[in-house]
Amino acid sequence: MNKRVCRAGLALVCLVLVLSVPAQAKEEWINDILIAPARYWNMQVTLIGEVQNVNANPAGTTRGTYTLLDDSCPNVIVIRTKDLPPLGRAFRVTGIVMQDPANAAVPVIKELERTAAGGLSGQTRTLLIVLGALMALLVIVFLILLLKPKKAANAPPAAQAVITPPARRESPKGPAPTIVVPRGAPQGGETQMLQNPVAELMVEQGSDRGKAFTVTAGSCTIGRSGTRLNDVQLSDPTVSKEQASLYYDAGSGKLSIVNESAKNPTRVNGVVVAGTLALKGNDLIEMGKTALRIKFL
Repeated sequence: MNKRVCRAGLALVCLVLVLSVPAQAKEEWINDILIAPARYWNMQVTLIGEVQNVNANPAGTTRGTYTLLDDSCPNVIVIRTKDLPPLGRAFRVTGIVMQDPANAAVPVIKELERTAAGGLSGQTRTLLIVLGALMALLVIVFLILLLKPKKAANAPPAAQAVITPPARRESPKGPAPTIVVPRGAPQGGETQMLQNPVAELMVEQGSDRGKAFTVTAGSCTIGRSGTRLNDVQLSDPTVSKEQASLYYDAGSGKLSIVNESAKNPTRVNGVVVAGTLALKGNDLIEMGKTALRIKFL
């Protein structure tokens, strides 16, 4: 009985651990949102930065806006809040990317939650408290069961003979054979669908010269090895880790490129990409010391 209760309690704790992992928004750079705001409209994001300017609206209240600055660029982003923060403090801010009513092309953040940089969010603290209470309850139940006295076994009467049943004979056939499945045997599963290739990028200049990359329908990221797993990964140190992205519109059949690098901007046929630019066959895409030629399939 004790073992069953302990196993049930352990299973309950594991279930709470799985369900208590909070779904946090991905941490983003302010520069990425400012360069390509269309990718973030109505998305929940998390930013870490320092408070620069605080403006109460209406004056004398805690409502208003403040600006946040991080290490990605010298530009700030505006945060709308119901509780203005102190100036010069660093915070982790989670909110929704929205369009500025005065200028639809400018992104602003509607604050949902704000915590000190490096601290725990309110949701995380609450979950840790609940988990601690469940653990304490499980320990108490385990101690009660452990200290509960066991009932003494009833001894057979002296006048009654104790008959021991005969030992069970082993089957002459012996134990059932064990079937071993060889490692690497084919497993069942659904057949994966082959993605549609729409274009090919050929590296004509740079440290990856001669390499070819296939662009499939949907989106395709370009950059150096880093936190983002790029579809087109280059080794040129002058290429940013998040250099650019390609987007394919199935309706129009057009492939567009968006620059995502502030240090070495992406160029197409010698022109710096500002915003979104539609690509044509045989266009030359340049980034850092690398040049790629695009060919549509």
